[in-house]
Amino acid sequence: MIKRVLLSTLALLLVYSWFIRQYGADISRTGQTTEQRNMVKAEEFLFEASARYDTLIVGSSMSDRLNTDSLSADYYNLSLAGMSAQDGLQLIEMSGRLPHVLFVETNTLTRNEPSPLMESLSDPTWLWLKRHLPFTRQKFQPAGVFKAMLRDWSHGKGQPVVPETAMYVDTNFLNKAVADRIQAVIPPPDSVLHTSLGKVRNRLEQWRRQGVRVVFFEIPMDPRLQAMPIQGKVRQLVRQYFPSPDYAHLALPMDVYQTTDGVHLTYGEANRFTGHVRQQIQDYIGGPYLVKKE
Repeated sequence: MIKRVLLSTLALLLVYSWFIRQYGADISRTGQTTEQRNMVKAEEFLFEASARYDTLIVGSSMSDRLNTDSLSADYYNLSLAGMSAQDGLQLIEMSGRLPHVLFVETNTLTRNEPSPLMESLSDPTWLWLKRHLPFTRQKFQPAGVFKAMLRDWSHGKGQPVVPETAMYVDTNFLNKAVADRIQAVIPPPDSVLHTSLGKVRNRLEQWRRQGVRVVFFEIPMDPRLQAMPIQGKVRQLVRQYFPSPDYAHLALPMDVYQTTDGVHLTYGEANRFTGHVRQQIQDYIGGPYLVKKE
């Protein structure tokens, strides 16, 4: 009886492995929660995408809304919801492959907190299994695959499914969210900021010397949050730790951008900011580093 169960299980795994090999490239966005979506994106990068993309973006959910398809097919957005640019940098190091150009979101750059995602991906045994047995990856869990196929059938393959909350601004909710964020802000000690940025600098300086072009950018927020002293201090420190011309810095737009909660751009505004980024990129020319055109 046990032998029959084991053989049946093995047969099912072989069939499902064949299915993944045949159709895995057409399966996407199978995560159903924020944690699952982050895991899917991390696994895709480590096991499928890191060798294919020339330009990477690391950041938080603020950068996750960027419309990278409008920038270039060579861009891969490694921004992770609820996490920070430092997590993306760690994933790049884990992949063993460096990009030609690296865009780094500064809004969350000083955030350096342990995450269950990075802890699970740091397990050598589990990492080996995911690399060599694709059916163990979050992306290919049957429930998520089935729901993704239904979604693509109803909305069209590759079409973004944008939640209504990301499309429109609820003024009352926005004002309350901004007020709550301002009240909850506890600026970290300067020593914490310096330690965090020093850690990032050590990593990026090694990569820069290996030919990686590093570009920093800031996602616009609600003006009330953007003008807070801690934001100005972080901007100053980022410029201090990563000076030009060794590192490039995209200009923060002067226009006011609409957000849903003070920090996340609406879908339309995310597209507008992506256009701003595209224009900024066009104002730079190639070389050992990105150098601003005069």
